[in-house]
Amino acid sequence: MTCLQAFDSTMSLRRKIANLESAIHLIRGQPVMLDSDLAAIYGVSTRQLTAKLEELEGRLGSHDKAIADLFAALKRLLAPPEPPKRREIGFHVREDCGRYRAKRRF
Repeated sequence: MTCLQAFDSTMSLRRKIANLESAIHLIRGQPVMLDSDLAAIYGVSTRQLTAKLEELEGRLGSHDKAIADLFAALKRLLAPPEPPKRREIGFHVREDCGRYRAKRRF
């Protein structure tokens, strides 16, 4: 396995892509470029290309989280406030015993 990795990293440094369109393959209707072809275009090894892509993905991941937090804060600010609880007008008895009763007179 070590032998193949060494071969892959040196191969992409020496290989030249004559035509960019020949490096793009169509797989399941999607244009795809192999990492070895991309490394050959930029003149770096596949290992260096992979390391740089992982570094960039890490940066974008933190960016995505910051943007999501920003949108959540904006959403909270733009949401209409909850209506205040309205109290009924009048006198309310808050006792544990029964309510007062008025005696009826005839």
